[in-house]
Amino acid sequence: MKVQRLITEGESEILEFKATFGKDVVEPLSVDYQSKHVLVLQVPASSQIHRCNGIVYDRGHDGDFRVTDPVRIAAMVNLKQNYYTELTVYPYLHVSDFEPGLLDKARRLIRAMTPKHPWLPLSDEELLHKAGFWRNDRLTGREGYTLAAGLMFGKQVPAPVRQGRQAPVR
Repeated sequence: MKVQRLITEGESEILEFKATFGKDVVEPLSVDYQSKHVLVLQVPASSQIHRCNGIVYDRGHDGDFRVTDPVRIAAMVNLKQNYYTELTVYPYLHVSDFEPGLLDKARRLIRAMTPKHPWLPLSDEELLHKAGFWRNDRLTGREGYTLAAGLMFGKQVPAPVRQGRQAPVR
């Protein structure tokens, strides 16, 4: 099918969009529905603002709408920051708080998928920076590892204990 080939192989805005999310994230699914051939593209939600050919779009129930007003783009960023907490900076989170060996395991997984990935030779800190686990929060001025870094690589800690007994799990 010509459209499906264009999406997966051609030079199109879809390819630029796919490059933003990763090569296998936005893949067309071919479906027969009510005697018609339909291509389904499932685009994941994201904690960031993405551009396609330099244009920001806002996704709504009725479609994707071009956004050029800087105030509207800023509002989109603010909404995402309040909704996606994995980008929250924790300035007192350090590499020493990460589980030893997990970054090496991440490298092995990356190598298995992409043997010549440019991040493989990086130091632990360089890898964490490149992968976006270190941020400079321009709103608060805080700089450090993010909640995502702590969740992905942090040491497992026991549940809090109160007065000699296990705290209830809710």
